[in-house]
Amino acid sequence: ARSVAVVLSATETMNQRNIRMSLEQTIAVCAELMQRARDDGLEARAYVAVAFECPFEGLTPARRVIALSERMFEAGADKVIIADTIGAANPRAVRELLMPLQSYSTAGRISCHFHDTRGMALANVLASLEAGVREFDSSIGGLGGCPFSPGATGNLATEDLVLMLNSMGFATGIDSLALVDAVKHVETLTDTPLGGHSFRWLQRQHQARQEVPHA
Repeated sequence: ARSVAVVLSATETMNQRNIRMSLEQTIAVCAELMQRARDDGLEARAYVAVAFECPFEGLTPARRVIALSERMFEAGADKVIIADTIGAANPRAVRELLMPLQSYSTAGRISCHFHDTRGMALANVLASLEAGVREFDSSIGGLGGCPFSPGATGNLATEDLVLMLNSMGFATGIDSLALVDAVKHVETLTDTPLGGHSFRWLQRQHQARQEVPHA
């Protein structure tokens, strides 16, 4: 292993439902694992889940998420991932949470994980970019969700994220049209219709590319 990640839910109930441990127990175990990873020379990453809202306890106080993030950094985490587990975040809440952590963001030590449950994942990415974040989790076709969080649908679709970032001039190194084939492949594997908000448009552009005669 070259990298390890832990998931620390920001509320008591989510930790109990997810891993049957209290919040304090989870903090202790995650801190120990971050320390061990650092001692062993591994990349150490800590997810702070339900960072904006918990399906059991409601809105999560930003100060708690900030405190948990700083605790993980103190324990040795190279990176903390702020996770909107149920897709309840909005750009204003994202900005208010991330600005106090901006010194970590600009140093490349904060990334974000958004779900698109309410259709605001890309808007939340934009708010994160303004706070200095440059790394995001995504899932091809918007695949995924959280089985322990009622109502949590798929993750931010990779094709939506890449298309927006490429359009804004960020160098992702990813061909957004090539992702069309990836989405179709995963649809076949899962027997599930997939695709982000931009998928139909990308399909048309992909088809047009295929029809261009080659010299």
